[in-house]
Amino acid sequence: MTEERPRMSLRERLDTRYYPAWGPYSKEHMGFSRRLSDETGERLDCIVVPGIYRGRVFVPSAVWDAGCLVDAAAVDLGAVRMLHEMTETLSAEVDWRTETTDIVTATVRFRNASSLPVSTCCHILFRLAPPRLKPGSDEVRLSVAVPAGLADRWSAAADYVDLFFARPGIRDSLVYDGYRRGIEPVQGSVRGVAVASGWGADTGDTMIATLHCAEPGFRSLGIRYSNASDTSIRIRLKLFPSDESPGGADAHTVEVALPPSDGFQVSVLPLSGPPESSCRLELETVSGAAGLCLDGFFCFEDVREGILPDPCSVGLPADRPAVSQGIRSRDALELTYAGGERFRLFRDHRYDTVLRTVETRNLDEVMAHLTHNHVQLHIRDKRYAPVPGLYEPYYLDLFLRPLAVEAGGELSFVFRIEGPDAASCLETADFPRGGTAPPYFTFDGDPPEPGIRHGADRLAAVALSNVVYPVQIRGQYTCHTTPGRWWDSVYTWDAGFSGIGLSVFSPERARESLDTYLGADKDLHRAFLHHGSPVPVQAYLAKELMDQFPGHENRTRDYRRLLRYYEFLAGRGGSSATNPFRSKLRTTFAYFYNSGGWDDYPAQNMVHARGIADRVAPVVTNAHLVRFARLLSGFARLLDDEQLPETVSADLEEIMHALRAHAWDEDAKIFGYVEHDETGQVIGVLRAPGGENANLGLDGLSPLVTGALLSYERDALIARLFSPDHMWTGIGISTVDVSASYARSDGYWNGAVWMPHQWFMWKTCLDLGLGSEAWKIARTALELWAREVQESRRCYEHFPLSTGRGAGWHQFGGLSSPVLNWYAAYYQPGTVTVGLDTWILRRSASQGVLSLSLQVDESSESGVSTILICPDRGAATESNVILNGSQIGFAVFGNAVGVDLAPGAYELSVSCVSRENGQASPR
Repeated sequence: MTEERPRMSLRERLDTRYYPAWGPYSKEHMGFSRRLSDETGERLDCIVVPGIYRGRVFVPSAVWDAGCLVDAAAVDLGAVRMLHEMTETLSAEVDWRTETTDIVTATVRFRNASSLPVSTCCHILFRLAPPRLKPGSDEVRLSVAVPAGLADRWSAAADYVDLFFARPGIRDSLVYDGYRRGIEPVQGSVRGVAVASGWGADTGDTMIATLHCAEPGFRSLGIRYSNASDTSIRIRLKLFPSDESPGGADAHTVEVALPPSDGFQVSVLPLSGPPESSCRLELETVSGAAGLCLDGFFCFEDVREGILPDPCSVGLPADRPAVSQGIRSRDALELTYAGGERFRLFRDHRYDTVLRTVETRNLDEVMAHLTHNHVQLHIRDKRYAPVPGLYEPYYLDLFLRPLAVEAGGELSFVFRIEGPDAASCLETADFPRGGTAPPYFTFDGDPPEPGIRHGADRLAAVALSNVVYPVQIRGQYTCHTTPGRWWDSVYTWDAGFSGIGLSVFSPERARESLDTYLGADKDLHRAFLHHGSPVPVQAYLAKELMDQFPGHENRTRDYRRLLRYYEFLAGRGGSSATNPFRSKLRTTFAYFYNSGGWDDYPAQNMVHARGIADRVAPVVTNAHLVRFARLLSGFARLLDDEQLPETVSADLEEIMHALRAHAWDEDAKIFGYVEHDETGQVIGVLRAPGGENANLGLDGLSPLVTGALLSYERDALIARLFSPDHMWTGIGISTVDVSASYARSDGYWNGAVWMPHQWFMWKTCLDLGLGSEAWKIARTALELWAREVQESRRCYEHFPLSTGRGAGWHQFGGLSSPVLNWYAAYYQPGTVTVGLDTWILRRSASQGVLSLSLQVDESSESGVSTILICPDRGAATESNVILNGSQIGFAVFGNAVGVDLAPGAYELSVSCVSRENGQASPR
């Protein structure tokens, strides 16, 4: 316990400046939400539910395809348009717009394309939504209050200074979902999280905490805990002044027994505190048992002893507001919630309204089921009796009806919401209708193919608006960009691609994502923020931001945190267990079942079905680790005060040697999963029944991304990648080789085209000087995407080979985000795109000349790299390129003959070996 370690607060402040107070944050229904407090994680949801009067209602569920789609969004989320598909001829649009910091307007517009009038209606619902206990759970966090007289004498155990397990685990330095070591969500705890996760199960588990008291000194210490075991757990406590090291001479030592309990209770013991208002407490289990949960500590002024009832009040969240009507105008509605938050709604007075309430755990079903209940003002589905102690959401329903829309016509109205911090300027019933058009993001460029730009714009809107609140990261409730609202949690590899896509038009949001996943500068609990497949996409995101903003102020900090990330994956950092084999091939199967994000990838399925995950090394983990090492090398070359550790360079050589020696299948001309025996010795390449290499697919081709292959290996893999008999299909690169005996047509990944690994292959083609092949990947994906968006209006996860139509989640950003990068690379004016071996040092445009200073890794296997340049229209007609410090000349842009690919985009092939002039060719 004497080792000096950095002290970290549980609630490390995250950067939320790019997420405004109002936004599309709900995890349950599409609408606009107000973040209330990052301490409590509460939000107010406003949901617009259009309907056919006394007929069908269209509840905009966010967790399945209910026909409500994000149609457009502003980069700053200050405006979002949602399209409600009602019938083939009837739709409703809702344009949400933040007018000031805490004033929001919504313009609702019905469109009737039929030959008959339609009587519509609209429900404007309000709900105070408490946080869920943990991601993916429907259980809400209960409200737990410390008594007012003890609030300033309470210290949460989760705010500990440091914590150790007597038996170290492989997760000690990579705690899942961004928690700290030993912390997990616990219902009934004051903060919603507490020290549990097996702490206290073993003798010698230790923790150091800081006690905070309102006034110096205290007479008794109370421990709020629960013990689900059948035996008492004994803990030795040492109390010492805050400026003294643990175990110092002045420590006050005592033991306490924590008996089994049915819930939280408080064990109190006399323990005189030092004269300071804060002190240190060291805890160590003397005899442990599984099932202990430590929530925190009370410092009592008087002498107490024994087991006391829990003084904290625990109850359901208070979500029912006090409602006042007619405030300042007859069209105003005021809602005041238990926490003091006040909201005012000003409606359009032209339409009749009634105020109702709805109590239900299933809004979608209840509103549909009770749509013909025309008279009751309080709606509850009597099929489901209230369950005592179970939270049931409470909605206020401002019901506007009827809204008659003429044949072939439109009807629109506006309502306005003033939040707690609004300075109201509306004093009469006259309501503004109209105004300037919202600043929705759209790409520039003019692709000749129909729908290309529209498809990219729709994906941009989805990527920008796929934000949920609250997600708890490092002890703080915050907003988080999610691949889709089905996944209301952090996601490592999806978030990396979200950031790469956002970097095209919102580099600030991309930067926020990178910082969130790389974490604090010194974090012994989280080498990186881990959830799901541990593919290190954050390294590629950092490279994208470095190329966009050469010399940015965060580059050194990024490098150091990336190095920590790398060291863990390489098997050296903290508690890492990724290097268990004598072959020196790495594996992450000890941390997650999925190596490359491909849930049902055949070789991966075989490993788990045979129960040999602890003895197999997938190829993709090692391929990306090599590229990660090379990216770190590139960072180090660009930083004056950093030097790449020799171990990183040694890893590169070691892993590439192991891949060639053990994973290369000379007969199949592809890399395979490597199986080991119980001692870590290599058995051989993993085989399917019948002897076929089990890795015929993108994992087997993944070493292309290393940039470190021998020419015969590279040529064989490229040939397979673009062969229609193997990987290439009419809609892009298949996940699994179509010739493999285990290839399927009904799989999630097996039998489908996805975008993320195609992005890696595209970048690889740029590194290899294969500009035409890179364009083939990008063009095919863009056209595929455009066709689907044009037909269905949806942004899907993947595309089954059987039809080429989109499938999976219908408003998906995340892994589909490379479409944004492909559009920008070939059509967005002002974009310069390089591969993974090329770094942009400087870029500028002046007097018609685009100047680029580049550095190309001279260890690049091909010696030739392709640079994509999409000049600003009318701004740049030439490029002046400096490569590795030497000028290689000019490339002139113009309307050359034979422009048959992407008009206005140019390829510049550069050689880092011969220093020959760059050759520009139009695409």
